[in-house]
Amino acid sequence: MKNGIGYITHSDGQVHFLLRSDKQSPPVRFSAPAVSEAEAVGAVMSHAAAIDAELSRAVVCVDARGCILKNYRFPLQGRRRIDQVVGFELEEDIPFETDAVVSDYFRGGHAAGVTPVCAAVLKKDSVASILSLFSDRGVEVEALDVDAAAFARSCGSLFADQELSVGLDIGLDRTLFCALSRGKAQQLAVIPWGESALVEAVARAGKLSPEEVGRLMVFAEADEDEQGHALLREQVEIFLRKLLREAARQLGDAPAPGHFILSGEIVRMQGFRTLFTDLSQARVDVWDEVFFKPGEEVDQGQRGSGLATAYGAALEGGPAFNLRKGEFALPRSVSGWRRDLRMTAALLVLVCLAWGGYVYASLAAREHELEAVKQATRQVYADALPDVSASLAPAQYKSILAARLGALGGEAAAREQGGLTVIETLRQLSASLGADTDVEFLSLSMDRKRIAVHGESRTMADVENVRRAMAGTGAFRDVKIRSAVADKRAGRVRFEVEVLR
Repeated sequence: MKNGIGYITHSDGQVHFLLRSDKQSPPVRFSAPAVSEAEAVGAVMSHAAAIDAELSRAVVCVDARGCILKNYRFPLQGRRRIDQVVGFELEEDIPFETDAVVSDYFRGGHAAGVTPVCAAVLKKDSVASILSLFSDRGVEVEALDVDAAAFARSCGSLFADQELSVGLDIGLDRTLFCALSRGKAQQLAVIPWGESALVEAVARAGKLSPEEVGRLMVFAEADEDEQGHALLREQVEIFLRKLLREAARQLGDAPAPGHFILSGEIVRMQGFRTLFTDLSQARVDVWDEVFFKPGEEVDQGQRGSGLATAYGAALEGGPAFNLRKGEFALPRSVSGWRRDLRMTAALLVLVCLAWGGYVYASLAAREHELEAVKQATRQVYADALPDVSASLAPAQYKSILAARLGALGGEAAAREQGGLTVIETLRQLSASLGADTDVEFLSLSMDRKRIAVHGESRTMADVENVRRAMAGTGAFRDVKIRSAVADKRAGRVRFEVEVLR
C-alpha cells in the first residue's frame, strides 16, 4: 500500500487508527482494545504490517485523562497578549513546576469583549515516552494532540450553524465534554465516569452480574422482561440526569444549550436518545449518524467511544493542541533550512534595494520642507511661550508647553467634577472595590474626557473586577480595559483601565 500519514488516537482503553494514502482515497480504519500507550502502538504497527502499509509519519492524540485541561475567559484579544496571560495563569493552576511540563492552548471565537481559551498540559516524561515508543518503530510523530480537542473538532465541523452545542462522547470509564459556539470550541473537559457507572448501578439495583446487565441493555423489551426493562429505564434516567447536571456545571453561568451531540456505544441502546431528548428539552444528534453517509459501511469495532476523536484527528483546521514543542519540537531537515535561508536572503536584498531607492528619491524633496517646518515650529513656540528663552531646543519647548497644558487641563477637570482632586478621585475608585479584591492603584491621570488608571493585581479576574466595580458606580459613561500584561517574575498583572466621563 502507498505510504501515507497515520492518525492514531488512544482514548478510553481503545486505539483507533486511520490511514489515507492521499486525500481522495478512503481511509483504512482499525480499532482495538489497548490499555497502555505501548499496547496501542503495538496494535497499530501490527495492523499496518498486515495490510502492507509502510507507516512512517503519524499524528497522535493522547487520552485527556493523562493531561490537565484548563478553560479560561480573558477580556483580551490577540495571541501575543494572551500568550503572556495564559502562561501566568497556568503557573498558578497546575501542581507541577513549569519546567517539568509541556503546554499548549488555542482560542475560541472572540465575542462580547471576551476570548475563551482552552489549554492542555502534559508532563515531559509522558511526552518523551510516547515519542520514544513511536521512534523505536521508525515512525515520526508530526503532532501530539489530545482526544478531547479532536472530538471538539469533529463535532464543530458538522454543526457550525448552532449558537451553543454541547458534545458528549460517552465511553466506558470517561465522558469527553466540549462546548461549541458556531463550530468553535469554547470549553473542553473530561468527566471521570461513563457507561460502566450505569452498568454497576443496574447490577446493584437488580442484583445482576455485569454480563446479565449487558444482555439486558441489548435485548430487553418491555413485553419480554417488563421488570428488567423498568429497572433499566429507571437507572438510565438517573444516569442521564447526573450527566446533564455535570454538563450544566461545566458550562457555569452560560445559558442552557439548545443542542447536544452524542457519541459512544451506549447511545445506541433502545430508548436512550429519546429519554435524553425528553430530559434535556433540546435537539439531539448522534455523531456517527450525521458524519457517515447513508449506506457507508462501518466495520465491526469501528463503533463506540473514541471513533469521533479518530476522525477529528484527521481533520485539517479547527482547534488543536500540539504538545510536541520546546525541546520536543520536530527538527527540520538541513536542506529545508538552507532553502528557507536562501529565500529569506533574496527577499531581504529586494526589500533593501526598494527601500534605499525610495529614501534617496524622497530625501532631497523633503529636506526643504523640513527646514520650513522647523522655522514655523520655532515661531509657534515663541508665540505660545513669550516668557521662555528663545535659545532652548524644540524638545525643551515641547516639555514646558505640555506641562502647562496638563496643569490647565487638570484644573478644568477638577472644576467639572465639582472640585475633586486627583487624590479624592482615586479614593472614590478604591472605595468602589470589594475588600477581597487584591488591587493596587499606581497612577491616575485625568482630562476633560477621560480618566486613565494604572495598577497591579494578582490575577486577570481581579482586573475584570476593577472594571465591573467602576462601571457599576454609574458615574462614568464607559469603562474598558486598555491593557493587561502578566509579569511572571513579580507574580502580578499590570493593567490600565480607561474611564470615559
